[in-house]
Amino acid sequence: MLVAALIMLSAIILRSIDLPLCGVWPWGTHFLWIMGAALLLWQLAQVYRQHGAVGQGGLAGPGGGR
Repeated sequence: MLVAALIMLSAIILRSIDLPLCGVWPWGTHFLWIMGAALLLWQLAQVYRQHGAVGQGGLAGPGGGR
């Protein structure tokens, strides 16, 4: 989860400097923060998978949300 938090922080920083940087660097950082968001999604899916949530009722627990 720490890695995911660091990825999220870097994506937010890249997003916040995107508009001011576009005047200097025409490509900006748009592609970088989109890639950061995709990496964050992948990282969170890995954490979810590694901690046994899949196949054990997901986030709802053993009762399956009932």
